Amino acid sequence: MINEVQELLAIEPNDASLQQLLEQLDVTLNEQQQQQQQQQEEEKRNLESCVIPFSMDNHCYLLPAIIIDNINNDSNESTVFIATPITRATIPCSEFLSGRSCGCATHGITIPNNDLLPMEVLSQENYHLDQKVWVKNNNSDGIYVMATVEDHLETTGEWRVQIISTRQIKTVQTLLPVIDLLDDMHNDSSNDADDISDQNQDDDDDQIAIDIMEQKRQNHDQWAGWQQHTTGFGAKMLAKMGYVTGQGLGRESQGLVNPIEATKRRGGDRLGLGTRTASEKKKTINKKKSKKQQKQRQLQKPQVNQDIFSVMNKMLANNNSSSVENKQQQEKVQPGVSNKKEDTKSRQRDLANLHSRLASTQAELARAMDSVRRNKGTSMESQFKDQVKSIERKLDQLKSQAATLERNINRNCV
Repeated sequence: MINEVQELLAIEPNDASLQQLLEQLDVTLNEQQQQQQQQQEEEKRNLESCVIPFSMDNHCYLLPAIIIDNINNDSNESTVFIATPITRATIPCSEFLSGRSCGCATHGITIPNNDLLPMEVLSQENYHLDQKVWVKNNNSDGIYVMATVEDHLETTGEWRVQIISTRQIKTVQTLLPVIDLLDDMHNDSSNDADDISDQNQDDDDDQIAIDIMEQKRQNHDQWAGWQQHTTGFGAKMLAKMGYVTGQGLGRESQGLVNPIEATKRRGGDRLGLGTRTASEKKKTINKKKSKKQQKQRQLQKPQVNQDIFSVMNKMLANNNSSSVENKQQQEKVQPGVSNKKEDTKSRQRDLANLHSRLASTQAELARAMDSVRRNKGTSMESQFKDQVKSIERKLDQLKSQAATLERNINRNCV
């Protein structure tokens, strides 16, 4: 097409329409070439980075990884490095990457190609408070540790997190969400029965809540920012009470339309009054101490004026104390019987607790065996089988403890 226009321009060089058409064709050709280059770069990037499942302590986390060997179609396997190592065994070996032989760290993990996932699986823009995330711990050779989100600094864009293992507060620039496949599967299987039983009852309410939320998202961006993290229960109740979308609450619709964003404060903060200083805290402590001292002084004051009623009260109190001492002496005659009864009661309480733990462990074993049956023939089958074995060992230990307690109780009863 461009060659034909150029030939026409050679015949009529002063034609403005042909010149404009040639410029448009050049721009279109450049855009197509740029799009092709971007697609090639994205395909290359997707081959280099991926997400893999990593098993550790009865958990299966999704972690980002880098492919160090090209995908082999014959063996259907690839060798990858974990980009965010969470154990010392998964730290990539720098000597191996530079071409030198060394055995200090991992030289890659071989994983089936079917388990390689795209990086979009871990993409998350918004994080809520107390959410579990991975952060880099500078004190442990670059290992990523699990932490919880405490606050978001809007001025700098950084996140304040608390490391779970050490309770240390630190500020980081980037976060990585913690995604555990085993927890997600257990939650899905436990909620299936409740979802099916309540589906017909809540269909109408859910539709009303969805309509309200959609209309709010179109009108107010702030509404969508917080309403998407809720279950929609408040929207359902407002719709049942006749609330009109887009208006404030109250008889004259004088309520706020846009929500007020909540902020997390420290324990010593007082809303509207600031943080209490050390001198103020010391004053309150001194006031409490002085009140206690006054009460103790009043109790320690002797009663000077004693009437006939106070004398009679003392005589009755002495008689009661003597009767209590007689009872205590009678109980001391047979100490072995009372101790034996107390031991039997405590063991019976321990046996009841063991029976409740046995029931919960058996239910957990049933769920794990169901997961093995549903994932039969997949790469996750071995992990679920290991989980079943650990639960069975725990169940055997509980049964042996219960049998020992029952024998001791029967022996004491005889």
